[in-house]
This record gives sequence, C-alpha cells and structure tokens, in this order.
Amino acid sequence: MSDPLNGGESRRAFSPRDDHLLGIVLVLLVCSGLVQALSALWANTSLQAGDQGAYLQLALAQAEGRALTDGNRHPLYPALLIPLAERDPRFFMRARWVSFGIGALLIVMMVWGEWRRGKNIAALVIAGFLSFHVQMARTLSEIWCEPLVYLLVFLLWKETERDVERQPTGRWARPSLWGALSGLLFLTKGTGLQVAALFWLTHVVLTPRCRATWREFGIGAAVFLTVSSPLLTWNSFQYGSPFYSFASTHNMWFDEADEIWFEDPAKLPTLGSYIATHSVTEVVGRLFRGLLLEGEMARGVLWSDWRHPEPLPFPVHLFHLLFKGLIGIAILTGAFVSLRRRGEPLTSRWGWFYCAALVVFLVPSFGWYAQLTNEPRFLMTLVPVAAILLGRVASRGFEEMATWFPRRPSFPSPGRVCLALVLVYTLVVAAFSLILAWRTTMVPSPTVTALQQDLYIRLNELPEGAKIAHGPSHGLPVWMARGDLQWRATPWKIDWDRFTGMLKRERIGFVLVDNETIARRPYLERLLKPSVEKETGWKVLFRDRDLEGFFLLFETDMD
Repeated sequence: MSDPLNGGESRRAFSPRDDHLLGIVLVLLVCSGLVQALSALWANTSLQAGDQGAYLQLALAQAEGRALTDGNRHPLYPALLIPLAERDPRFFMRARWVSFGIGALLIVMMVWGEWRRGKNIAALVIAGFLSFHVQMARTLSEIWCEPLVYLLVFLLWKETERDVERQPTGRWARPSLWGALSGLLFLTKGTGLQVAALFWLTHVVLTPRCRATWREFGIGAAVFLTVSSPLLTWNSFQYGSPFYSFASTHNMWFDEADEIWFEDPAKLPTLGSYIATHSVTEVVGRLFRGLLLEGEMARGVLWSDWRHPEPLPFPVHLFHLLFKGLIGIAILTGAFVSLRRRGEPLTSRWGWFYCAALVVFLVPSFGWYAQLTNEPRFLMTLVPVAAILLGRVASRGFEEMATWFPRRPSFPSPGRVCLALVLVYTLVVAAFSLILAWRTTMVPSPTVTALQQDLYIRLNELPEGAKIAHGPSHGLPVWMARGDLQWRATPWKIDWDRFTGMLKRERIGFVLVDNETIARRPYLERLLKPSVEKETGWKVLFRDRDLEGFFLLFETDMD
C-alpha cells in the first residue's frame, strides 16, 4: 500500500499478517496512556490550584449571566463547563472529565487518523509517545483550556493536508470550516488568534495570485467574525478593544512574574511603556535567554517527559530507553533518507510551511514569556503536529532499516520480533499503570473543611457586590463563595500605607487574610496583632483556625 503522505510506505517493516498484532499494541498503548491520565486526574484534588479555580469561577459567572470572560481567560472552555456548574466540590470533580474527554479524543484521532491511511508505523510511534508522556497525562487531568487548544490546532493543521489527500469539499464548505476553527481557537485562548492568523497568512502567501484563495479568505474571515462575535463584542464594550487580552496587553511586558499582583491598574506596563523603559540590549537579552529556556524545555517535552509517571523496575526502564532509542534512530534514518532520496512528501507544501510558521512565530513569543512563566504547556501546543511528522519520518526510517536485514523463511522477520517485544513491554507498563490508577483511587476526594464552610457562611452575609482584598492564596476556593462578591488580590512590593491607599482608591470594604497571604505579604502581619481593631479602626467579622491554617475577615472603613 502506498501513501503520498508517508513516503510511499509499503509496510515492509511489518508484514500485513502483523496488522492484527500491531492493532492490539496500539489499543494497549492508548488505553495505558489514558489510565495514566486517569491516575493524574484522581490525584488532582486541590480545588484552587493553578488556574483551575479561575476557570471554574468564570464558568459560574457565565452560567449566572454575569460575565463572558475575565479579560484573561477566553470563554469557550468555561462555556463547556456550564452544564456542570454549581458552587460545590462536585463541580471540580466533574469538570476534570471535560479535559480528559477532549484530550482522549485528540489522542484517538491522531492514532486512528494515521492507522486508517495505512501509516501503521507512524500510528505506533504517535501512540508510544503520547501514551507515556507525563505532560500529556497532566494535560488530560487538569481544568484548563489546553486540551481544547491542542485539539483545534491539530484539526486546523490537518486541513493543510486536504489537497494532498484529495478530499474534495464544496466551494463554501472548506473555507467556512477554516473560519469556524479559527474562531473557535480565538474563543479558546489568546494564542489561538496567532495560530489562526498564521494559517491564513501561509495560505495567502503560497497562492497570492489565485482568485480562489482570496475568495476563501473572504469566506473564512466572515465565518471567523461570526463565530467569535460574542467575544469581540464583549471585549469592545468591556475593555475598549475587540481583541483585548490582559496577557498580551499587559502581562507579557512584565519584568517579573509577581508584577501580576499590581497595585494600580492605571500603571500597568504596555508595549509602549516597555520600549520606552528598556534598551535594545535588554530586549535582545531577554529574548535570547528565553529561547535558550525554550530549547531546554523542548528537550524535556520530546525526551525527558516521555516516560511513565512513576519509576519502573530497572529491566522495564531499560527496555523503555531502548524503545525510545530505537525510535530516535528511526527518525534520524528517516530524515537522512528523506534528504538523500527524492520521494513523495511527508505532508503537503502548505503543511510544512504552516508548521514552520508556527515554530518561527510561536517559539519566540513563548521564549519572551519564559522570563515570567516557563511551562511545558506552551510548547505542547506544537506537539500534535510534531508527533505526526516525527512519526512519519520514523516510519520511513523503519522501512529503510528493514532492508538492512535479509529475509529468511525459517526465521521470523526483525519487524515481527520487535513488535512482539513491544507488545510484552506494553503489557508490563499497562500493568504498572493499572496499579498506579488503583492506588490513586484511594486518594480522598476534594472536600471543603469545616473552617472553610463557616467562612463561606460569613462571606455570604456580606452586602451585594462587596469588594474583598484577599490573596494570593490557595487556602480558599473563592469560586464557591457567592457569585457577586468581587475579589482583589493584594499587591506585592508595597507597604501598609500604600495598601490602605489602594483600599480607599478602589473602595474595598473587606480584607480577608490567611496563613499563605501573610507569608507572601509581610506588610499585612500587623493584622495578626490582638490590638488590630484599635490600631486600624477595622472590625473583625470572622476569626478562626484549624490544623491547616487560619482565616481573618475584616470590615474596613474604606468603603
């Protein structure tokens, strides 16, 4: 069987008789990976960790008709959580499954897409990579938009292969689909706008004189504006710009990550203020350091994170390293063969061009942001495309390596021997994954402590629309409090006088502190004094503690 997107793969490494065995291996790999993700999901029990609480809070605000977005997180992923929304830990427990379902769909689509086109070795490599990847398991286990971003990036990139794969669509259907995917990406995350813009830019650049290209661009733009119109309209009325994002407008121009805990929103940095206060040397230095960090991160994503989440017995770990090494050799061999011999492309010209554009434009932006937050989830945006292309290169390499060993009728083929070993390895790792999953089922479900329950009762007695200065802290899942309450994080690098000035300027009537807030904001330590009411003139509304910490709620005289 030949396929133009796989270099004319003829299944020489594995004979057609091995297809049923290969299918079993693929199913086991995918199932093992999903079981590992389930383990991470069950172990994810912090109701306020990371951005999870913020996404739950936004979903509740959408469900109650109070907001579409918070200016930073885009609305599509929280909207998917609306049917589950309630101010109860059960919301957190159920919302995790949305990420899991989207991520599982992505993995299955990638593996099945290569398999049904006859790219069996590429499917095996993709399944082996994604199923034993700690970052992919994390992606499927947390409440955030990343799984949806990866899925939409994969679907949009696959559209660049439609010409080569000769899958005809109607005159309007294809650009309408592109516009819809672009709009959904923008509704999911700010980076989605860059991904969508690069898709259309590469399409126009490759065929600038084709009238059909500009017709498709016009149709796609109209559909994009229609799909994304709720967010464009909300941003225009709420923030004064249809494409407003706190991350791109302010956050990426911070010098330190903690600047996000700002004192005065009027003094937030922008592109203009950053250029005015930083030299060319500083700009180049930050970008260079960021690219170095992204290079190290890429090594981790493509190699170090390709492992089981728990240490394996040495023989199994050794076989895993051999498995990774064999695929690495196949990729190098496939790349060498592709450069030396003229053959069918691994993907379409547009596919290569779009992939290159994503790397050239996104990686520097990730590098610039790395000074503030250097997390694998950014580079993971490119993993679906990279995994498919590397899988196809490895497939070509395995085909070439199969010719190094002469066929002997009295002995099984090297491909069959390798496949049998991979099957045994997969069974062993699947067993360890099941053991890990069984252990994590014993992790206690997320709950609200008695102290938190008492505090919620007091918070729900506050006036409508009350403003509360609190945090940064993970001690209280604020999304479970009454929806109309307005939360304001306490600023960093200020003193008590500037803090009280902020309270007066923004008319904040309440202050809530806990042990984490005090640890991160030393200027609030005076609130722990027995004489605090006399010294500040504030009234203590709630004071209690348990074995894990304490909460102090004050009514100020600033409102």
